[in-house]
This record gives sequence, C-alpha cells and structure tokens, in this order.
Amino acid sequence: MNNFEGIVALFVPIVGTVGAFTMIVMLRSYSNKERMAMIERGMNPADLKVWAQKRYDSYQSVRFACTAVGIGIGLFVGNVLRASDIQMFDRGGIVAGLTFICGGLGLLTGFFIEYKMRKENNGKGFMDRGEDSGFV
Repeated sequence: MNNFEGIVALFVPIVGTVGAFTMIVMLRSYSNKERMAMIERGMNPADLKVWAQKRYDSYQSVRFACTAVGIGIGLFVGNVLRASDIQMFDRGGIVAGLTFICGGLGLLTGFFIEYKMRKENNGKGFMDRGEDSGFV
C-alpha cells in the first residue's frame, strides 16, 4: 500500500501540469478559431470585446464576497458547535447544515446590498462606464 501512495504522489503533479498546459493550448486554439470564423463572416473581432464590456456585471464581486463570508461563518460556527460538548446537535450534519444556511444568508445579504446600491445609482452598476469613456 505504501508503494501505491508514492506512485500517486508522483503522478498528481505531473497530471496537473499536463492538464493545465493542455487547457491553455485548447483555449487559445478555440479563441483563434472563433476570431477566424468572425472574420470569415465579415464581423469585427473587436466588437466582441465591446459587447463583453457592456455585459459586465459590476455587482458580481459583491455577491461572491457575501456568499464566501457566509460559507466561512457557517463552517466556523458548525465546527465550534461540533467540537463542543453540547449533545443536542448531530455531530455529522451540523457543519454541512450551517454551511448551506449561512451561505444562503450571504447570498440574501448580497442581494439586498446590490438592490440598495442599484437604487442609489438609478439602476446602473457602480462601475458602469459611459458610452464615450474611451475604454475599448
């Protein structure tokens, strides 16, 4: 069994490195094929970049941060309760349950923060750029 662990420990970084390299090569190849198809159809590939900037959701980081904080709080509180001597909690399910509950509360908090910020900014994102801002 010890020999098997050594082989796995050897192959994990090798497979990870080969996988990462393959992913980068495939993404570059797909991007090139996409641009060539756009040029063949008479489209300007720079228009795709402008379109992507217009679709940028400036509140995505707020939602992610609130969710991550909620999950962290859920994991922390669940592990504290599991380690305590209180017998009223199921030792296996308390961490998972509190993780999902606090993660959901984090999403809800992020929604309310986004709602309040959109209301203050008249429906625009807090990082929205104007049409003539010069960014392309």
